[in-house]
Amino acid sequence: MKVKATYIILLSAITILLNIPNQSLYLTDAQQQEPNIISREKIELPISNLSVGYTDSGNIFVMGTVINNSTYNVEDVIVDVSLFDKENELVNVDNRFITPPSSILEMGSEQEFKFFVIAEDSYRYNVSSFGSKTQ
Repeated sequence: MKVKATYIILLSAITILLNIPNQSLYLTDAQQQEPNIISREKIELPISNLSVGYTDSGNIFVMGTVINNSTYNVEDVIVDVSLFDKENELVNVDNRFITPPSSILEMGSEQEFKFFVIAEDSYRYNVSSFGSKTQ
């Protein structure tokens, strides 16, 4: 906490001296730690034809199609896979961008995906998808 306060004070002093508007003072903690993240509204997207199974090596494959059924174009579409053990404890989380950088998944469009996840004694899974509403 002391380091964060010192950082904000130092940043404020530099901003005042250079006469630069200081937007970082208004960012969330996550945004201050990752200054390249810009807060955008997340849109949950449905997944059709979802298939999850084990590979010969014991890992899990996840494949399906994300559908943009929203009323917005979205970008930075992510599929998030959470794996749980028999006690319902989270054992692994993996998320992947399924759209290329700077591409837009337009309203009504679909994007297929397939990737592999390390299984780590998983018993149950949850797969979801979301994208960022474009400006």
